[in-house]
Amino acid sequence: MMFLLYKKEKSVKIKEDSSSHLYHSAMDLARTALSDRSTRPNLPTAESLQRKANRHRKSQRPSEPTDLFLQ
Repeated sequence: MMFLLYKKEKSVKIKEDSSSHLYHSAMDLARTALSDRSTRPNLPTAESLQRKANRHRKSQRPSEPTDLFLQ
């Protein structure tokens, strides 16, 4: 049970960090989130947190224009 709460905490942290630090790389944010990894095994990998951060950033971007009439 404690493992799931900690995993969810890391997931929320990476989403918050990716929203507030737009110009930091997603891999740097993932490594920062996993800085205490040695004390807790079986956490998500840095690559999976990187994908999660990039997906969250993608959802925050404006949609692609469908025509050339920019208003």
